[in-house]
Amino acid sequence: MVTLKKLANVVWSHRRSIEFGRSSEWNENTFLQSWVDKQNAELWANRPGWYWFESDITLDELENLSLPTNLPKKATKFNEVARFNKSRLAPSDIYTPHGEQLNVVYSGQEGRVFSRLRLHFSLTEQNTGTGALGISSYPLSNRKWRASFFHEGMIDRLKDLGSEDRQFLRALIAEKHSRDLVETCWRIEYGWPALCVK
Repeated sequence: MVTLKKLANVVWSHRRSIEFGRSSEWNENTFLQSWVDKQNAELWANRPGWYWFESDITLDELENLSLPTNLPKKATKFNEVARFNKSRLAPSDIYTPHGEQLNVVYSGQEGRVFSRLRLHFSLTEQNTGTGALGISSYPLSNRKWRASFFHEGMIDRLKDLGSEDRQFLRALIAEKHSRDLVETCWRIEYGWPALCVK
């Protein structure tokens, strides 16, 4: 467990981020490759890895948020999930930002990170597979948002990590259940995001 915890911390501390929101309306192209390329062409890579959604929205605000009338069936009901987590977890087990930090409201892992970021942002009724946040359905474009991620293409840049640990991280990131392990270690270390059910 020590190695998994260490690697979870390495992944978190070496993540890359893209900010969005802080506008009068959502940009419908958010997380498409063309949109990411305008932010920084080096960031887009649809590879296996971990991701986090961060915002300046608080747990109390999430609990009291009204559901949009156009919320897709597979979208997360922010208020219900926030209340559920608050009722089942101790306050110290829920992610709590410190100082100027943003609130990590969701974390996940995926075989194609940017496809999953896009789905969490732009979920529609036509998406009949797995559920997602559906961020763009909520009138929260004026809030500060950040998507952070770490994918397999970033492993070779970890010069402060020994070759044996880098190889272990490559093996972990390549397989879904192993990515789940690292994600669980991250949540134990930092706290449970308010919009994660499982």
